[in-house]
Amino acid sequence: MSTYHPKNKLAVAVSAALVVFSTASLAQEKPGKNAGPVEEVIVTGSAIVREDLEGSLPIQILDVADIARTGVTNTGDLIAQIPAMQGFTTPADSVGGGGGGIQTASIHDIGAAYTLTLLNGRRLAPTASGGVIDLRAIPVSALETVEVLTDGASALYGSDAIAGVVNFKLKDEVDETRISIGYDAPQESGGETFSFDLSTGFGSFDEDGYSFVAAFSHEERDALKSIDRDFAKTGILTVTHPGLGVDGIYFRGSGNAIPGNARVRYTDPDKTDDPATDRDERLTEYQFNPYFQNNGKKCAQSNAPLLLGKNDTTDAGEQCFFDFTSTIEIIPEQERDSLFLNGRVAINDDLTAFGTIVYSDSILTSRIAPYPTGWVTLPNDSKLVADEILPHLTDVQKDNLVNVGGRWRSLAAGNRTTERESEALSTVFGLEGSFHDITYDTAVTYSRNEQKQNYPTGWLLLEEFNDLVSSGGLNIFVDAESIPESERAALQGAVYSGNWDSVDTEVVSWDAKASMPLMDMNGGESVLAAGFDVRKQSYTRNIAEANKNEELLFLSKDTPYDLSRSQWGIFAEYFMPLTDSLEMTASLRYDSIGDIQDDLDDRVVGNTETDLTYKFTGRWDATETLALRASYGTGFKAPSMRQIAEPRSDFGVTSGNFPCPFLSTDPLYNACLTGNSQYGVFREGTATLKPETSTQLTAGFVFRPANGSNLTVDYWDVEIEDIVERLTEAQIFNNAEVYRDLFTTRLNKSTSENELAIIQAAVNGGTFNAKGIDYSFSQTVDTEIGELTSALTGTYMIESESSLTGSSLGRFGDNDAVTFRNRVQLNVGIDHGVFSHGVAANFRSGYRDQAQSINLIDAETGEADFSTDTPIQLYVPSYVTWDYQAKLGLMDEQLDLTFGIKNFMDKKPPLTLRSSGAGHQVGWDPRYVDAYGRTFYLRASYGF
Repeated sequence: MSTYHPKNKLAVAVSAALVVFSTASLAQEKPGKNAGPVEEVIVTGSAIVREDLEGSLPIQILDVADIARTGVTNTGDLIAQIPAMQGFTTPADSVGGGGGGIQTASIHDIGAAYTLTLLNGRRLAPTASGGVIDLRAIPVSALETVEVLTDGASALYGSDAIAGVVNFKLKDEVDETRISIGYDAPQESGGETFSFDLSTGFGSFDEDGYSFVAAFSHEERDALKSIDRDFAKTGILTVTHPGLGVDGIYFRGSGNAIPGNARVRYTDPDKTDDPATDRDERLTEYQFNPYFQNNGKKCAQSNAPLLLGKNDTTDAGEQCFFDFTSTIEIIPEQERDSLFLNGRVAINDDLTAFGTIVYSDSILTSRIAPYPTGWVTLPNDSKLVADEILPHLTDVQKDNLVNVGGRWRSLAAGNRTTERESEALSTVFGLEGSFHDITYDTAVTYSRNEQKQNYPTGWLLLEEFNDLVSSGGLNIFVDAESIPESERAALQGAVYSGNWDSVDTEVVSWDAKASMPLMDMNGGESVLAAGFDVRKQSYTRNIAEANKNEELLFLSKDTPYDLSRSQWGIFAEYFMPLTDSLEMTASLRYDSIGDIQDDLDDRVVGNTETDLTYKFTGRWDATETLALRASYGTGFKAPSMRQIAEPRSDFGVTSGNFPCPFLSTDPLYNACLTGNSQYGVFREGTATLKPETSTQLTAGFVFRPANGSNLTVDYWDVEIEDIVERLTEAQIFNNAEVYRDLFTTRLNKSTSENELAIIQAAVNGGTFNAKGIDYSFSQTVDTEIGELTSALTGTYMIESESSLTGSSLGRFGDNDAVTFRNRVQLNVGIDHGVFSHGVAANFRSGYRDQAQSINLIDAETGEADFSTDTPIQLYVPSYVTWDYQAKLGLMDEQLDLTFGIKNFMDKKPPLTLRSSGAGHQVGWDPRYVDAYGRTFYLRASYGF
């Protein structure tokens, strides 16, 4: 049963206001305004040329004017504005999260891996061993149209098209040289963007028999620091408990602090060993902060009260905790260069050669909190232990001392900086033409994506750092201001700088398709199309020597790969105009996906898998203004090469903090860390994985009266079986008895101790169901002051549920994400000829937040009670931003000037207490809101 929340009133109000406004305008519309011939084209989701811009398939099309009105400067931000898109990767996901420095597309929150991204109808090299594409490789300035098919299309394209298809069509003809410059400046500091575009071309294909287009694009975006925004500057948050009406503290701090904390282990003579086990029951642990004990129970010289949250370090109990949030950059620094070349040459009247080259080089630089050292063992007889530790121990502790450790935050070494450089190349060369009644095209594609992960600064070397601390060359138990210059200089010698790993993916393919009229039917000629594609994909990962030798503190080596596999598919599509008002299309495809060749280990993994998919679509023109359409089909998705062939590999640490899930009688109890801690993560593949399969259904209508208005409504339903998933961290830790086999240990080289770790293996885990309604309404009206356009586009989610992680619809789910019930976009604009302006609104509905615990504040003392955790769950309200744009055309439109304001109401992100997903940000979720605030932008474009 769906639920209604008062926070969703805004969505209803916006929709109602537009309908009332548009209905009132109908009388002003001139009949026949949009009448005219429709060009025959190949629309995404079909291999047949026809007048199908609003046909049997639910397709959303953005043209050059639509793209310009958004005010965006890159393709990833463009896709993020489409209401049907949910669950995509954003740049902020790369700030300590799993974003990997890429931006993706994801239709209906089914996932980027289920959304096929094409360039001019053909595949690109993915960013890893599967099919996910980095949208940053596609220059927005070179786009002619963007087509979003919100329906499954495996029967035409094969794997990965379960959720739908996004096809970026590039310009193939321009008649001028145009230079464009843009600058974006948030009202608050940080996050400025500069863009430059140059495009030119010559030749008219219809008149000259050739056309060539070239374009260059450059974009620079400055980083946005957490301290530049009030909502993101601290992980110490004051929260009002909705049930109790009192304030409490939510603190996402880290015990890796500066000044450092100490851990002392000693044997307690008053305890005895457990005779039933080998466990020493006398071993006792004591944690404290020496600086805190020495300086009047303060964690820093300028220590502020906890409630003010004005310090990087604060106390909790006898230890100091670091507010890592205050040191990060919430939006990473980005730079991108793109080059686009496109050409068409008529060889004769029936044959044309074409070619496209797209090259992109982008760098995303993220900076997270300075390095946390974890527990580093200190020699018991060292001067550091004698000066800082022993004075705070009892005689019993000193006499029975076993070992001493310290954990620290390397503020003096600077932020951990990760530079992700992505170099992408796509080349397509082919022929298209006709022979008698047969039209055809064929092409060879080579696409490559190389990603380098570099660590320029801030990452600590294992041996050098341990030696520095052990020798007394660095005192980790003093506050940041007291570290002498000599020790700061010595610390720089323990900082790594260089490459960490690189990933290179390649796709080589050959495809061909042809279509021809087959027979006359009551509605016209039926058309048969058929084709094939053959491709080989390779995935290579190389690791640096420092990575291979495990030279960084507490980082295990990554796993190199050299994997490849080949696959092929054949398809047929038959278009049947049964009557003048009724048409049907049937599609069928057979795919064969080969096993995986592992050249590093000289082995073959997995099996050859085959799949047969089909799809039926139909359209009935019930009246001259109303058309009904529907489709039903099947789909599949092949597991990625790493999901099948990956050996057990280190995957860093958990994003969340967890208590030890085992009782003291369990052997793994000794591998647990104290309190809530991050634990190691391994990943591995499964050779027996089989492809995921799906069924898709859509049904809807198109209503287009001859008054400039257009209404589409489409219901869609997707069911996926045998989904390939990995259990989340929370699921494994919260069900330790059930998933006991997914726990193991990992050696901490600093302490030489085995610490608890989990294994996230890929499995065919169950089912996934999603359904919803896509809708759009648009209208164009001539008024006395100019042409008035209005458009409302939205997606209403009815269901989104996995048998493994449950539902995240309207709530922060176990998949560490939210599926929004409503996403709505409203655009209203007026064109005065040389001058136009418009307003756009983007709306997301509210959701139930992740459950957390806070520490209540005593009303009399003003102090937080850290001895008791109080559960809390917030409701995150709906979120809407408003944008404005004005455009002026001068010199016969040779010169275009554009001024805009994004988020002109300066809407701030709502508070959320989520502790997982989206990296290291605390108090807000960067995936769903605008971090920049009110932002002004200018664009100038001159053509000659």
